[in-house]
Amino acid sequence: MEYKYDLAVIGEYYDLYSSTLGRLANDLTRFGKESTLIYLLTKGSVLAGTLTKASGLTSGRTANILKNLEKKGLITRTRGDKDQRQVIVSLTENGKSYIRERLNETFDKIVKFHEFLGEEDTLALKRLLIRSQDFLNITEEK
Repeated sequence: MEYKYDLAVIGEYYDLYSSTLGRLANDLTRFGKESTLIYLLTKGSVLAGTLTKASGLTSGRTANILKNLEKKGLITRTRGDKDQRQVIVSLTENGKSYIRERLNETFDKIVKFHEFLGEEDTLALKRLLIRSQDFLNITEEK
């Protein structure tokens, strides 16, 4: 099969992106433990099904993440009062402390990154990221 684009260039771009911006996010953007905790921190207690829909993961994968978080004492899972089939997921105080600490670590890293880049390059990066987002929004609408 012949490719329309130079695979070496695409690979280099992918490696560069994932080794910089991907690492900078410190895995908080992948829907897993940290992003589940961030979701709960911002939304409050939610149904397990809501987490499944928000993440795009299977209900089985979501259940595994929640089981792991519960074992670590970061969340609680309780049955609904009116409907026992519903599982309500809430952050514990330990969960709130843990995710706030992780967010602060990530934000500190981002601030240092911006200081390293300087104002001009930071603004250029922001402009390019916004343009990239615009492109993705346009192409996903089609």
